[in-house]
Parts: sequence; C-alpha cells; structure tokens
Amino acid sequence: MLVSWEVWNERNARVYRSISSKPSVKIGNITEEAILWVVAGAKPSCWIMPLE
Repeated sequence: MLVSWEVWNERNARVYRSISSKPSVKIGNITEEAILWVVAGAKPSCWIMPLE
C-alpha cells in the first residue's frame, strides 16, 4: 500500500506540477516512510521493514 501511494504521489507531481524525483530519492522516501509506519505501530509492516 505504501509503495502504491508513493508511486501515485510521484505521478501526480509529474503530471500536475511538472516536478519529478530520481528513483533513488523515491526509494529513500519509501524506506523512511516504512520505518515511520513501523514506529507508529503498523503491525503487518514489522516483518517487512524491521527496525534493526
């Protein structure tokens, strides 16, 4: 769900604001957001992105 959300936001930025990010930046954003989800208590994500 997180990856789909980030891809959708990137698509909107490109279409409506003519702004694009490099794939490496987008991957970093997804990783940071996944960590925040786990810290916030998103239990299903804990096994995908462990904090250690």
